[in-house]
Amino acid sequence: SDLLAIITPVLMDYILNEKSLPVLVNYGVNVWDIEKTKAPYDIAREAISKTQKLYEDMGLTSDLGELGVPYEKDFDDMAEKFGIRTETHLPAYHPQEGCFKIL
Repeated sequence: SDLLAIITPVLMDYILNEKSLPVLVNYGVNVWDIEKTKAPYDIAREAISKTQKLYEDMGLTSDLGELGVPYEKDFDDMAEKFGIRTETHLPAYHPQEGCFKIL
């Protein structure tokens, strides 16, 4: 959906740090066939860019305003509203809720 197309690349970029880097590098190499000899952060950023381009090529919007969602300038405030601890930025599976959350 459009919301997934908006959130996924932005969230991937937002959580990019030393802890999440190996996951994003693995994603870039295995999903997007990015050359693993590149610098890790370059691989991660290219994977994020390719993900966003895929959604755009599918005709999905990348503008929250088009979906009627107000723009939030401060992602830390937005994350806090949803109970996300932004200091770790690692996904964890919650079986009781059947979903992943950023912890």
